[in-house]
Amino acid sequence: MCLFKFDKEKYENTLKRESEKKGSIETLISLVKKGLLTLQQAAEQLDMSTEKFEKEAKNLDLL
Repeated sequence: MCLFKFDKEKYENTLKRESEKKGSIETLISLVKKGLLTLQQAAEQLDMSTEKFEKEAKNLDLL
């Protein structure tokens, strides 16, 4: 018995968005580490608070 219908397109779109987000965070953290951006400036690029940006970066083992 199937409890839900698997939506392959929705799943793939979700994976794509997550991958793009991770790539953006990786790039911005790289710029922060090089001293070209502050954490606040990097967070602003993704419309996040500094705290949320830091948390996301730590979850990805970038900080």
